[in-house]
Amino acid sequence: MLGFAILVTLLTMSDSCQEIRIKAKDGGVVLGRSMEFSDLRDYVNNYVVTEPSGTKHEAPRLPNCPGDPFTFSNRFKTITYKGTFREKWLNTTGDGINDAGLSASVLYFTDYC
Repeated sequence: MLGFAILVTLLTMSDSCQEIRIKAKDGGVVLGRSMEFSDLRDYVNNYVVTEPSGTKHEAPRLPNCPGDPFTFSNRFKTITYKGTFREKWLNTTGDGINDAGLSASVLYFTDYC
């Protein structure tokens, strides 16, 4: 427990985003993150979006690219973090995890971006 308290204290002193993964003795995993560029919340409305497996996606058609746009279906159930700006969905996903345990995060590192 002392180690966890030290970890939390160090993370609160950090100016960079952090992803934290804790694995329990029974094999369960808890995944969390911090978000240091919190001024973004004043401009972007953030949402958690869930999708069942088999959801179809289509990339936007680009003006100088011939042919059909890229399409795919996700194989796993997913939970993602997305946002809107000025009533329109942003063309990106901030973070996500699927039901197989694969996760990805967009992390901001102070003085490195």
